[in-house]
Amino acid sequence: NNVDFRHRLYFPAGFAGNSINEFIPIANPGNQAANYRVVLYYETGEQVQIIRGSSNGGVRSIAPGARAGVQLSQRGIGARLDVRQGVGYSVVIESDQPLAASLSRFDFGVTTGEAFTSQTSASWFFPRVERQPGAVSDFITLYNPNNFSLNVVLTAYTEDGQQIVIERRGSGALPANRRGGFAIDNLDQLPIGTFAVKIETSPRNSANNDAFIGIVGAMTHFNEAEGHGFSTLGDPDGGAVAGAITNVTRGNGTSSQIAIFNPGAASAVVNFVGSYFAGSLPDFQRSFQIAAGSVRFVSAAQLGLTNNQSAGVRYTSNLPVAILTNQIRRGDADAALASTQAGTTAFFGAAYLTPALAGVNYFENLSLYNPAGQSINVNVQFLFTNGNSATTTVNIAANDFRSLELHTLSALLTAPGRTPEYSMIVTSSSPFASSFNRYDLGLGGGWATNGAPFGLFNPISAILA
Repeated sequence: NNVDFRHRLYFPAGFAGNSINEFIPIANPGNQAANYRVVLYYETGEQVQIIRGSSNGGVRSIAPGARAGVQLSQRGIGARLDVRQGVGYSVVIESDQPLAASLSRFDFGVTTGEAFTSQTSASWFFPRVERQPGAVSDFITLYNPNNFSLNVVLTAYTEDGQQIVIERRGSGALPANRRGGFAIDNLDQLPIGTFAVKIETSPRNSANNDAFIGIVGAMTHFNEAEGHGFSTLGDPDGGAVAGAITNVTRGNGTSSQIAIFNPGAASAVVNFVGSYFAGSLPDFQRSFQIAAGSVRFVSAAQLGLTNNQSAGVRYTSNLPVAILTNQIRRGDADAALASTQAGTTAFFGAAYLTPALAGVNYFENLSLYNPAGQSINVNVQFLFTNGNSATTTVNIAANDFRSLELHTLSALLTAPGRTPEYSMIVTSSSPFASSFNRYDLGLGGGWATNGAPFGLFNPISAILA
């Protein structure tokens, strides 16, 4: 075919099996029809597979403002569309127009979900990684989109400032166009407990330095002892000096933890200001000093939240820090990096609500942050699988937060021609940050994501300046 696949979206951690439902919703927020294909890059064996199905050589089309997608694994059946079962793969969506996508996986009561990214980087930063053999299984998954093999260096950073370095420099460290990574439990050099990790990569052959475009990194956390887990992309920038946690809860059956990772060579002072979604309570403030090359884990109570309340929290720091919020609730867990950039469009896929069970089995929240010095309107478009749509508009005060309980939102639940499955395209004329969390008690799990970015983004630090 003559399709110019000049745009790519990446997610490193796919897996198909008999117990797994794995979905990839895809949206076209643009104003032109797009052609795309879904390509898998396996960890072992056959290297690459184009998901063909009944389409023309694997090429599918998606209309402007429409939702599409693919299911790679189905519980009770296993792998679909000739996907190789039991072998890890990275997913790449290639297209001739910019798209947005996410992945959600349901596996025996542990649900994980995350947005695809278009960003590659030589280094990826993970604020919270855990090693508890026999109780917790954490995996850092890497995808190498280069046509040459790479060296990989893992550095773990503890709360007390220790740094443990593990190097992989052989031919199999991270082969060309392959998925790879680390099973954290198998790394005996690492301590028992929780720490932060930095991944650094470089070409094995220095002649490839100019062609090197970086990699993509994600982490999956499974707490088998307690029956919950989450998946999150790493931070490709090494943190930022300003950002926002768009939704964190203390109490109400939720256990929340904020990991603050300072990978730098000097101490960082991080100042937090929180605003409750229940507007009658005053803002709260806390400051923490994070030693050079270390991580600190802070509870919602230590952050300053009142019990049984939810809030958005913005922060500034004298040095870049990477922050991740992990929340255990409703029988599972979710996690999301703090937002450090704001844009005018975001996509959220794999949402599902029925009016009868909304707020009973299904709980979904969309949280928004406006870093600007004036109020803004944010439009939320709900895309249903039959082509219908509905819209609601949210006003957010200057430098403030809003959270929508979608499972109680009349504009969504009573929309004409709605379907249970839907996606969201969120837009505004002014940059905003956003996150979405979803819990399905019928399938026994939940997840959170900052959404799939689309278009141009600005650092929050530049907007606040």
